[in-house]
Amino acid sequence: MPQVFGKLIGIDQALTDIGVPTIDFQLCGYGGQTPRAINQGAEVGSLAQIERKGVRITEAGSVFRVNLVGNDEIEPPGTYYTATVRNGNGDAVQCNAYVFNDSHGEYDLDFTPPYDPSTPPPPLAALIADYLQHVAYSANPEFDAAHYLAFQIVLTGPVLGGNVTGVVTGNLYTFIINQDDVGGHLFVWPPQVHNAVPVNQDPNSLTQQTFVADSDGNLYPIGAGTYYP
Repeated sequence: MPQVFGKLIGIDQALTDIGVPTIDFQLCGYGGQTPRAINQGAEVGSLAQIERKGVRITEAGSVFRVNLVGNDEIEPPGTYYTATVRNGNGDAVQCNAYVFNDSHGEYDLDFTPPYDPSTPPPPLAALIADYLQHVAYSANPEFDAAHYLAFQIVLTGPVLGGNVTGVVTGNLYTFIINQDDVGGHLFVWPPQVHNAVPVNQDPNSLTQQTFVADSDGNLYPIGAGTYYP
């Protein structure tokens, strides 16, 4: 649970106004859903109290201090807090928005930059996914281009044809053809693949080549094939 604190003073460096200034915190940005604490020790549940009003100076040196549920511990995502500073008369002096994450620990509002709720969220990072299809050996294998971008097959016998299905125009597709420890297995490229290199016949060798999908559903090489070793 992050701890939020700061110092309240007057323009003459003292608090000479009538009464004692306070600060209000309110949870915002949860839309039409009831906000929920999702990982706050034993206190997991719906947040029936979404504001903390009248936080007062409780320490020497005009310092206030309060514990709040971290925004990263609240569903739905995208919540934030507003902090409204009030003078001794209860008049609002300033209101800023902040995001307090549980992992941060402490926030000194005298140095924490405000959050702008109108700022669009950052773009999501690209998902890390496995787009390599390990194709089981057969004399006529199927290469699934609708769900994979690369194909690997180990030749334990000859491949006499095969088929590439679900080709997406503009995608790049890479074929990795391995010979087993015997080698010498013929590989006839699928009819959709054009101008491919002959597959290396050496035992335990690897042939690799990348193709681009044209609008006619065929695959054309973007460069020469490579042999390993």
